[in-house]
Amino acid sequence: MSVFAQNAVIEASNTSTPGVLNISVTTSTANGKYAPRNIVAIWIQDSSGKFVKTMLILANARKAHLTNWVTSTPLGNSIDATTGATQSSHGIQIGKWKGTNLAGAVMPDGTYTVTIEMAEDNSGRSVGTFTFEKGPNAITLSPANIPCFSNINITWTPSPTAN
Repeated sequence: MSVFAQNAVIEASNTSTPGVLNISVTTSTANGKYAPRNIVAIWIQDSSGKFVKTMLILANARKAHLTNWVTSTPLGNSIDATTGATQSSHGIQIGKWKGTNLAGAVMPDGTYTVTIEMAEDNSGRSVGTFTFEKGPNAITLSPANIPCFSNINITWTPSPTAN
């Protein structure tokens, strides 16, 4: 019986719960040179700050001006991300992460960070970071508004099978 309990603890520490993280955020102007035109990126990092996956990248040719995203991601990686061109106005942006890494494997449970970056010119940008716990329990976070980002909603929904 002790062996079973010990194995259960070991298994729990190596759990990789499948599920989906959804984020929605409303962007607003930072009064940049090209406003209201803007570029946006949303991505996931693990607890050590290592890049996991891009959820959304709306920048096309101007990606280089999302300097935090460029610094975080290997070679501007946007595998499985929603992609698009520079936005002509501000509004609701939506990102989705299936809890997997670039190879499609479900990531271990633990603390992760969602980062949102928006720029309206070549040098100024707005960044918001939000941590959440990926695991067997559903979560819903509604962080306070910060400059250029409002109506932030982050939900982790675990699922019994991989997506």
